[in-house]
Amino acid sequence: MKVKITENQLKKIILKEGSDKCLKSTPKSWNTVNYSLDDIKNGKIIKFGDYDPKDGNAIKLIQTRLNDTLYKGEPDGKYGKGMLEQLSFVLDIDLCKQQNNTINVGPNALKLLGIYFDITPEVEEDYLLTTTLVGENVKGTQEELNAILSTIKNRAIKCGKSMKDILSIGKQYSTLNYYNSLSDKEKKQELYNRVLKQKLKPKYNHFDDMFKKVQSFRKTKPLPYNHYAANYLVKKYNSKTDSLATSYKKNKKSSTVIGDHTFWWDDKHRCN
Repeated sequence: MKVKITENQLKKIILKEGSDKCLKSTPKSWNTVNYSLDDIKNGKIIKFGDYDPKDGNAIKLIQTRLNDTLYKGEPDGKYGKGMLEQLSFVLDIDLCKQQNNTINVGPNALKLLGIYFDITPEVEEDYLLTTTLVGENVKGTQEELNAILSTIKNRAIKCGKSMKDILSIGKQYSTLNYYNSLSDKEKKQELYNRVLKQKLKPKYNHFDDMFKKVQSFRKTKPLPYNHYAANYLVKKYNSKTDSLATSYKKNKKSSTVIGDHTFWWDDKHRCN
């Protein structure tokens, strides 16, 4: 029987065989620290042997991220042998070539792990669009995603608003109900927290891919839709009288099914 492996998998096997010889033993004592992600982003360094028992702090968040790939077991806040081995795998670092055969974790390592990011004004809307779609558990092809984003873009154009403004209209996306109840200052922190949470959870591994698809949409012309609904809901609309069902029934002839959703145009829609 032949077993096929990718070039990347082979590289990791070779790396592991070499690094195993240089893998440090579990520390005999621990250095207790109290580092948040912001502390690491601002220059603090996590070193082998550090222990941080606080939930939500850097070490446990890193271990959660590693759990997406290789780390086994619940995050314990201890940067020991297991975490070092997984860091060497994920970051593709040969421990035998590292000073003291270890990996210090600073801002650059956080970037490589995908948990150090800045939500600047230039990309804030794209992050909000992405976290909304991930929160709504939207999946599908680039075409289907473009159609969904087109419904938001077309409403924004007609209402003279930004896509971010459209997402801020109440009772449109349930995943944003809490976000939209906050002040502008609070929203910035909540957006960061949402993105970080989605990046860290295994079932949200597609966040980064979704973000790229949202940015790709920017380069396309919006499709002619400003309403959409899941196909399984559309099947029930004949017996429904709510606003979305009524809109669909009035514009059913021009509707289009793309993937798991049905799209249509209706001149009437909310702007606030």
